[in-house]
Amino acid sequence: MHYLEKQLHQTANHLGWKFDQFAAEYDLTGQQLSTIDFLANQPQWQSTQHAIEVEFNIKRSTTTKMLQRMEKAGLIVRKTANQDHRSKIVALTPHAKQLAKTARQYLIMRQQRLEKRFSPQELAIFEQILAYLQEKSDVGETNGKNQ
Repeated sequence: MHYLEKQLHQTANHLGWKFDQFAAEYDLTGQQLSTIDFLANQPQWQSTQHAIEVEFNIKRSTTTKMLQRMEKAGLIVRKTANQDHRSKIVALTPHAKQLAKTARQYLIMRQQRLEKRFSPQELAIFEQILAYLQEKSDVGETNGKNQ
């Protein structure tokens, strides 16, 4: 039997590996480069740590460690939010802003590759399937049983 979600998981791993390899050319991890790209698309090139956690569905402790490493590497600066002193604002440094342009070029190239191979309708259907899986895949599942 062919399991689509298994194939999707394997594809996600492969795409993550390819992005990690690209990021390694700049002494970064794929997650770090993804975070740089995320921040580059936020107002004033900054966001909260919580927004990063939500965007990538990662734990606070994992995010904290990643951001500490990025700060040490001179990619971001972190500061306490003015409105909520428990919240951290994360902003890109000028060096990271240059890397963000590189990441964006890579992502555009990958998107164009898909657009050359598949029609807009096929890509729209694929996006609908991905959205469904992201929203619904865990609803009603307990102990491996779909209810």
